[in-house]
Amino acid sequence: MRMHPPPPPPINNQLLSTDEALRHLMSVPWLKNYENLFKKEKSRMLLNCWWFYVRMDTDGDGLGDWTPIIDGKLSKILYPLDDDIDGDGLSNVFDPDPMRPDKSSRQEHEIPEHLTFKDAKANLQKTLFSRFGILAINHSDEHSLFVLQQLLHIFERALPPKLSISLQLRYLYAFLGHDTRHNLAGYYYQAKALSIGGVSSYTSESDFNAKNLQHTLAHEIGHAFLMSHVKAEDLAAIAFSHGGWNLPSQDFLMSGLFAPFFFKPFPEPTNTEMGDCKPTIYGRTNIHEWFADCFADFVISRLDSQNKKKPRSGTFQAWLEKRFRVFQN
Repeated sequence: MRMHPPPPPPINNQLLSTDEALRHLMSVPWLKNYENLFKKEKSRMLLNCWWFYVRMDTDGDGLGDWTPIIDGKLSKILYPLDDDIDGDGLSNVFDPDPMRPDKSSRQEHEIPEHLTFKDAKANLQKTLFSRFGILAINHSDEHSLFVLQQLLHIFERALPPKLSISLQLRYLYAFLGHDTRHNLAGYYYQAKALSIGGVSSYTSESDFNAKNLQHTLAHEIGHAFLMSHVKAEDLAAIAFSHGGWNLPSQDFLMSGLFAPFFFKPFPEPTNTEMGDCKPTIYGRTNIHEWFADCFADFVISRLDSQNKKKPRSGTFQAWLEKRFRVFQN
């Protein structure tokens, strides 16, 4: 295992000071843009911990194994920076032993044995993966048949066939931390993943409203679409014209989709005469959530419309179909 850059010499087996650890962290090329975030961290122990792990480079390719930056924010949980830590040509998720190289003939166009479902959900897993490039994985929970059915229904009935391969969405995790009322699901741009409750939450199809679950899944797909296709200036413009969001100067657009303004709660609208997609209670959280809600409404309307009528001109849905080629059949 190679360390990059070289570790500093230990001083009486003691931790580096806060300033020393920060200085070493800022010597790592992929962390330099986040200096302001690291400067806010006062925990000497945490800074030393980060410094220890970000130097690891198992395959010696110059790209560190781990990063504490997840979706533009500092995290106490490290995330793999290198998608193939052991350098054997198989990405970490597909690799049954991602820390040890294995030059076997395994390919990523097949579901690996250690992730393959063995029950009635196997065919759904295969269909989602082969047709839409999304791999359903049991994490801290096992996937629910009901959830997989509804996700497949959305991609088959409401979205263009080519959309899934253009999304930053490759994995669907069943996660025990979700429920059906308050913490329904999550999207993780850096991991290209969506997480949702499994059989512990969705025990029986008859217990849940399919439409509510479809909206939840479509909302998270909306986040993936936003991060995959929408530019910051387009998001700002559409939020003003169709959501009534109060916009500051255009300087914030230089920070892209992770600009702090996009994560501020809904203010008093300045464009009250316009806005066919006004923020819901949850959509008022920030512009990202507002967009995902509007996208979910768009998906549900396509599921409900048997003849796929063109949306009324001037609406958020019409903007979406006109602006992005993937919807232009």
